[in-house]
Amino acid sequence: MMKSAIAAARLLPGIFVLFFLLGCAETTSQNTNLYSVRGVVYAKSGHLDRAISDFNEAIALNPSLTEAYYNRGLAYYNTGQYESAVSDYSKVIELNPNDMEAYNNRGNAYGSMGQYERSISDYNKAIEINPENDKAYHNRGVAYYGKGRLDQAIADFSKAVSINPDYGKAYYKRGLIYLLGKEYEKAWNDFHRAKALGFPVEPEILHAFQLVL
Repeated sequence: MMKSAIAAARLLPGIFVLFFLLGCAETTSQNTNLYSVRGVVYAKSGHLDRAISDFNEAIALNPSLTEAYYNRGLAYYNTGQYESAVSDYSKVIELNPNDMEAYNNRGNAYGSMGQYERSISDYNKAIEINPENDKAYHNRGVAYYGKGRLDQAIADFSKAVSINPDYGKAYYKRGLIYLLGKEYEKAWNDFHRAKALGFPVEPEILHAFQLVL
């Protein structure tokens, strides 16, 4: 009979199993972890409101659960609730001052609100923690672009691709700045490289180069 029960359980969708476990969990610690895990499952399946609800429950049970704040912050960001995302990432940083990803993601939230100086400050900290963080250089480049500091943006995109030569998005964005500056050959090289790496480059851009090169 035990073997039959195990076989039946394996047929259940993962999320149903999590519902069952939540109903049977006997300790606060178990409940906290299961709410957090189920929240991640919801987030990955695109049910962000349900994910946020589960992260809320996990945090209510354990106000020091860093991963729940982090994941709720990501869910808030992906639903356009940038101020709430900033608040959650700030809590992560309070609990773990060396959390590089929290600085990077809070920088993204600030940038999405047009608060580029704050985002640059957070990317600076992420880079200080890990000088080989290609994403932080890329993201800081985007913030510099938003501030109109194009030379610094190019420098950061260049640093990103020096760390990660397969970073198609960084080549593409550097190419856009070269295009704005009418440095067509450099722009073409970057767009060509981005496309070769699988990053989508608009056909209109590639067609335009046929007219100027």
